[in-house]
Amino acid sequence: MAPAVSDFFRFLRALWPEWIVLLTGGTIFAALSIWGLVGKNAISKPLSWGVVAATFVMACFRAWRTADRARAERAERVFIDSPKAVVEALAKHTSVVAEHLSNDYVGQWIKVGPAEVHNVRRLGSGRIQVFLTSGEIEYSAFFSRRWKDRLMYLELHEVVSILGQIESISDNIITLANCEFQPVGAVTP
Repeated sequence: MAPAVSDFFRFLRALWPEWIVLLTGGTIFAALSIWGLVGKNAISKPLSWGVVAATFVMACFRAWRTADRARAERAERVFIDSPKAVVEALAKHTSVVAEHLSNDYVGQWIKVGPAEVHNVRRLGSGRIQVFLTSGEIEYSAFFSRRWKDRLMYLELHEVVSILGQIESISDNIITLANCEFQPVGAVTP
């Protein structure tokens, strides 16, 4: 499929949920109903089409704003250069001290890979948990349900690369949230 056609369908997928909310929202229809009752006139076709056009423009803006905020969030990510160095530094302390020190890394991002898949679990919330190892470090990576189709076909010992946001570090296990797949060998932004 041509890139322009693919982009157009992605645009429609982003637009549709926004437009449905605005077009079928109670406020607009309540206002139009009151207009019809007070004025004892049916809503004119030009006004109806005006509402459709106005909600379409508003939905386009909301879809753009959502995508723009996601781009800005990705641009603001703070990455850790070496998960191995972090784990080694924390290993020099007792578990209590290491847990306290690891809080400085919570919320930061890391690129993991190449890493080997050891298991995939589907959680009740629809999220997917993937267990990985890269070198001597183990990872417990949580993905949203939007990655389900890609994750369900991972095989044991398959080599992958991911981005993830650190949720916790304990011993040599790093728990990651908000994970995303990356092409194997991808460069961290």
